[in-house]
Amino acid sequence: AFAILALRLAVYALRLAVYALILLPWFLQVGYLYFHNPRIFRGICYGSQPRNLLDLYLPEEALSAMKDGNLAKTPIVVTVMGGGWVIGYRLWNILLGMRLAQAGVLVVAVDYRNFPGAYIHDMVEDIDHAVGWVLANAVSYGGDRKQLMLVGQSAGAHLVAQALLQRACGTCQGAVSSSNWSPEDIKGFVGVSGPYDLVALQEHLKARGFHPFLHRLCAGGHSDLARLSPTRMISKAKPAVPQLPPFHLFTGEDDKSVPPALSVAFGAALRAAGATRATVEIRPKLLHAEAVVEDPFTGGDLQPELLLTRLLGETTGRARLAALPPPPYSLVPGLLARISKRLMPF
Repeated sequence: AFAILALRLAVYALRLAVYALILLPWFLQVGYLYFHNPRIFRGICYGSQPRNLLDLYLPEEALSAMKDGNLAKTPIVVTVMGGGWVIGYRLWNILLGMRLAQAGVLVVAVDYRNFPGAYIHDMVEDIDHAVGWVLANAVSYGGDRKQLMLVGQSAGAHLVAQALLQRACGTCQGAVSSSNWSPEDIKGFVGVSGPYDLVALQEHLKARGFHPFLHRLCAGGHSDLARLSPTRMISKAKPAVPQLPPFHLFTGEDDKSVPPALSVAFGAALRAAGATRATVEIRPKLLHAEAVVEDPFTGGDLQPELLLTRLLGETTGRARLAALPPPPYSLVPGLLARISKRLMPF
């Protein structure tokens, strides 16, 4: 069994290496844009822990509002990417950050501690502090704190959902925190391919032949899996539900890493607890990371569409989307994009 698992992991690693090699020229170009764009403010510290850093992607409108306080502030999207709680990194947000900045949105890309340097509850604490920092400092960077949305992908979606639930519960119980904000300050949350039930995810991974490991990311081991699963936590947090913003849970039909059933179950649990503004969307034929990498690299605007229509309203959001110029990065040719999509192991 160990030999089979080792072989499977080796094949996954090889596929990922070839995938990265194919897309390397485009990754390098995006990296160059990141380090040479004067409207990206990099590595701002939001907390006292390691990796408590964030990047700001400022649209022209935000820069103008910074110079002239009488001008209208810009809406804000705080984005938290995934990485299996192990390799999450704020640079995974570059494509989304640059694209939304073109649409006049101030984007905040958040870093957080990863395992083994921290456990999942530490990561949730980092997200909580980051949101508090953004709400406290948004105006200084031309942002409108009354127009703030959260988006998370994969592990990032799980962490944001958990942070929102814990913050809502803490507010109901009168808990005091160094990060002073309420879920009612948030206009909405979009979760992309999120594993909202760690117990169910562990069983899914086990069925796929992977040795159970998620409990090792939790300080309390197996006992923490349910406690750190928003799907299982929501039934015990009914008094806090009215504070929650609208939840839109987006996932792909062909996601083998985090099955769509996890988003469906979380949506059902939210509605059963009284969260009437919780919706679930399953996009046909979409893979786990496709909305983050392959879609923008082939000219798609899947994530901007999800966010702009909820941040600005359906009509204004779609008008803003239609008016977008071409992305600032080159697109991957169709054949290479199809090959890389088939190679992507996640």
